[in-house]
Amino acid sequence: MICFLALEAEAQNDKYYRISIDDIDKTLDKLSQSDISLEYLKSENHLLLEVSGYELSLLDDLNIDYEIIISDLQEFYSSRNRG
Repeated sequence: MICFLALEAEAQNDKYYRISIDDIDKTLDKLSQSDISLEYLKSENHLLLEVSGYELSLLDDLNIDYEIIISDLQEFYSSRNRG
């Protein structure tokens, strides 16, 4: 029970990021061969993803290069709502 509460609290404090990945084909191949399931927006030149800190570390483990576009999505959306 205590472990579950600790994991739940950690998940609630996890930051979310918007990232861009340029190497589309190589990245999709790596993701398909792993257990990671991510939603993404694909354009001609890159993938755009919104990921948690945990998911970002999984991408690091797969040696997937990315660029962080927004480093804290919660703060980004909160500031937009404040005007």
